[in-house]
Amino acid sequence: LPRRLKKSPWFLLRRNQVKLSNISPFKALSAKSTLCVFLSFFLGLTQAWASKQFPARGFARILSPAEASERLLEYRTFFSRPLPKQSFHQAYSFKFMLRHMPRRGQEKQCFGEISGPGLGSGVFRISIFPSVSASRAELYLVSNPEDPEIWRAHAQGGGDKLKVGHLLHPIVKGMNQTFFDLLMPFVFWPDEYLRSGKVAGRPAHIYDFKSPAWIINTKPKWKSVRVALDDTYQAPLRAEVFSDGNQPLRSTTLRNYKKVGDDWIVKTFDCLDHENRSNTRLEILGAATNLDLRPDSFKSEKFMLPLPIPDSAYLYFK
Repeated sequence: LPRRLKKSPWFLLRRNQVKLSNISPFKALSAKSTLCVFLSFFLGLTQAWASKQFPARGFARILSPAEASERLLEYRTFFSRPLPKQSFHQAYSFKFMLRHMPRRGQEKQCFGEISGPGLGSGVFRISIFPSVSASRAELYLVSNPEDPEIWRAHAQGGGDKLKVGHLLHPIVKGMNQTFFDLLMPFVFWPDEYLRSGKVAGRPAHIYDFKSPAWIINTKPKWKSVRVALDDTYQAPLRAEVFSDGNQPLRSTTLRNYKKVGDDWIVKTFDCLDHENRSNTRLEILGAATNLDLRPDSFKSEKFMLPLPIPDSAYLYFK
């Protein structure tokens, strides 16, 4: 069985019994076990791996320069695959809650939905009700981690392309989670392998990614993003933004998993602002997978149209 596996962004990762080097990533991910963005924080295990202990224990060994480059290249390749013209049983949709927990003051919550055409597509749409009293959701389309783009739907039915710096804005004003955290464009920045060890209780390899000019122009303090990749599953366990003084400014960290059928799902992850000590938690409330959605529903011309996903398609978590 191969050591490496096809991976996902923050929301999903999957492992298959067949030899992955001989098949396309979409075929590999179409096996019986399918959970998906990005974004996508979901770890799936087929029945063949059900007896394997999870999470694994111990520390990751130090990688050679060639091994470190190979691992990162695999991870980058996953995000840069072109969107297929036709997609069957590959799309996903997750309903989530954002819970903001300031160091002082009252907590607040809001709800939303993240949907995508398939793993490795590098595109997703996110709708969010910014408050419990909001009458309509705000809708965004985010795509292309290598050259990020973001659009916002407007009430008249069309959509406007926003400046790339909008990715660094909070998804909801006053909260910590940003579109940047979900798209993860930093995996394509100039990189340096730092070390290996244990992060969030998992064996991991740590890379540092230097901020490009468009980041510095918007966030002058952001020198780099440091990412810990799981040794076995290649999932991002933690992403930390560091300043020029090598001080952590903010971090996004996996918190807990849930097993659904044959799949392990990362159910929550936190985004901590180290300066004001506030935390925003994104928790997945329900998941719909193996969906048949038109790929053009995730293009700038049509992303503002509603997705035909019945509520019965979602598996809700207690």
